[in-house]
Amino acid sequence: MVCPAPGALLRLGRKQWRPVPRIGIASAPVDPKPHFCIIGVPGGTSCASFPDRAWVSLRVVAVLREAIAGIREMHRPMVSRLAVSTQAHEQLVDVTARVQAAVSEAGLQSGVVTLFVPHTTAAVTINENADPSVAQDILKGLMELVPRAAEYYRHLEGNSDAHIKATLVGPSVQVLVEGGKLVLGTWQGIYLCEFDGPRERKLWVKMSAD
Repeated sequence: MVCPAPGALLRLGRKQWRPVPRIGIASAPVDPKPHFCIIGVPGGTSCASFPDRAWVSLRVVAVLREAIAGIREMHRPMVSRLAVSTQAHEQLVDVTARVQAAVSEAGLQSGVVTLFVPHTTAAVTINENADPSVAQDILKGLMELVPRAAEYYRHLEGNSDAHIKATLVGPSVQVLVEGGKLVLGTWQGIYLCEFDGPRERKLWVKMSAD
């Protein structure tokens, strides 16, 4: 038997079955012949056969609704916002431990974390955090590529270089999570990159379960 889509009407003889609102479960009047129940669940539609004079009880409907709500809740993305205070005009701030703390607090065991910086003169990146000199080298390299002042800058605020550097590094990265831990390399860390500080910056952390 091919199952109709959830919400469709199923007709057997002169009997017409009406789906229960919202979750696609069809109920039927008393009928001496075997009949079917259409159950619409996330991911597809299934059919189940019931014996003579069977009814889909309100209790079954309630249990199914609770189960579906539980599945949706498990996969609902969790969002956290971190405040990061920078201390210099240009700085790479290691936020790895704080992101891991947010993951642990949310109870995420397996999934992905999306990090986003909602600023035009700051960015986020992943790089070595074992040797602090790496962060300093990155900043110096960006300073050479994009000087603080240039004849062609037109932005009246005088921070065109910060906008360019933020564009080069990017506002977002993703990190996998397995076993409740961020999946990072031995020497990798997560940095919020300040290019026009010192300021109070925001880092959004969105955690999605598998």
